Amino acid sequence: LKDLHSVDRLGKLQRNLRKQVLMLVQGCDYYSAHSLYHEQCASWWPKREYEANVSRAKESQVRRAKKEEARQLAAARDNLLSQVMALLDEANYDVADRLYKEHCTEWWPLADYQIAVSQAKEKKAKKAAEEEARQLAAARDNLRSQVMTLINEANYDEANLLYKDHCAEWWSLANYQIAVTRAKEEEAERDAEEEARKLAAARDNLRSQV
Repeated sequence: LKDLHSVDRLGKLQRNLRKQVLMLVQGCDYYSAHSLYHEQCASWWPKREYEANVSRAKESQVRRAKKEEARQLAAARDNLLSQVMALLDEANYDVADRLYKEHCTEWWPLADYQIAVSQAKEKKAKKAAEEEARQLAAARDNLRSQVMTLINEANYDEANLLYKDHCAEWWSLANYQIAVTRAKEEEAERDAEEEARKLAAARDNLRSQV
């Protein structure tokens, strides 16, 4: 029974030592692992088995290092790509070209970069055209508003002059004349209503005197 107890204690000690060595190996502390192995484990732990564990740990370390290197490389390239695209969006083409040539040609095909440049220029041109159209529409709305104000004030000569000088190219004559006619009709209606009101007031005044 005493011998069995001693064997059990020895087995437990060896398992703990083995665990410590493997933890050092997995932590890539090979020097400490080798020292502990040779000092306390070499007599009962086959060297081939120990070295196999070390080899697997080193291979795993290499894989992790390569994976991390690839991750960092991908992150760096993504950052460069973002910088170049931002420069293209800002129409800073010279700086974008220089950054591309210095840091991106190995992994970003020239044809793809040129497509990105073309798309950025098309986007800029489209944005500029939209802004120009917006400003033109705003200017025309302002001119139309000025003409209509003159028409509504019955200032037809000034309205005609402003229309011919600045609006005839984009405001059809037919539509302009419709606006003038409508304004004159409304003016005539107001005049008629005012005349009727005055006449009614005069009659009421006469009736009150009688």
